[in-house]
Amino acid sequence: MARTDVCYKAAFLGLLLLVAITVSQAAQTQSSKVETQHRRKIMIVAVAHLDAKNDLHNANFDDPLSPKRQKEIAEFITRLAAFHPTKVMIEAPFGEEKFQEQYSRYLKGGYELGANEIYQFGFRLAALAKNQRVYPIDTTKEFSFDYDSVKQSAEREHASAILQEADAHSKPYETTEERLIAKGTILELVRFLNTAAAINRNASWYLYVDRVGAGSDYAGAELVSNWYARNLHIFANALHYADSPDDRVVVFIGAGHARLLRDCVKLSPDLEFVDPESYLGSGKVRDRNQVE
Repeated sequence: MARTDVCYKAAFLGLLLLVAITVSQAAQTQSSKVETQHRRKIMIVAVAHLDAKNDLHNANFDDPLSPKRQKEIAEFITRLAAFHPTKVMIEAPFGEEKFQEQYSRYLKGGYELGANEIYQFGFRLAALAKNQRVYPIDTTKEFSFDYDSVKQSAEREHASAILQEADAHSKPYETTEERLIAKGTILELVRFLNTAAAINRNASWYLYVDRVGAGSDYAGAELVSNWYARNLHIFANALHYADSPDDRVVVFIGAGHARLLRDCVKLSPDLEFVDPESYLGSGKVRDRNQVE
């Protein structure tokens, strides 16, 4: 066989191989696109509690119903509405029909919204998205958050320095949050709360607390395990409602829950995590460098 023929054959085989690889890659890409299109899309939006004072560290909000704050809330909600959510989930007791009754009345103009973020964020976004229901997902099971026992254990075990370090670690986060509440807008505040730096610093406080009582009463580990369990229950409740492959879900949740719930979504093969940052805009957060 002539050398030229061999070269032509080799080139032809190489071309066939290249075509086969290209077709295979295109098929895989198309398959991946189809899988992504049919995964339930979940957006976890970390928020500050507008009027509830039940957390260890509470935001000191001015009146969310003032004209200034109402305008800011409208801007925030309008941005999220661009996601076109099919379901809006709120931090309220799972299965509690009171909230659906209130929401139905609100849609008919017969219910005045209170200051709580359940109403100001959850109800308003659901209505703007023309959803007929809201979905409460907080657990109804009691998970003890016994921080007093943790402090007592730390004193007995001469480990109070761990809690002091935990509080020092959280201080920049709290300082930035308080400053944005006092001088910023709702949108600026929520942007900050949903940065990776803020979410990680908030969540890492628990890993200091976990160490208290290690080797003796494990008071810290008990508190943290209860906190993790509560979030797993919340996630299970969210997935109970997010039952359609075409769901586009927004979850409004206290900022302390955001890291664990985001991880649950990201680790679930049948879910797609949607970062709210792409809808909230990329405006620089005041004092953000304090929480890096």
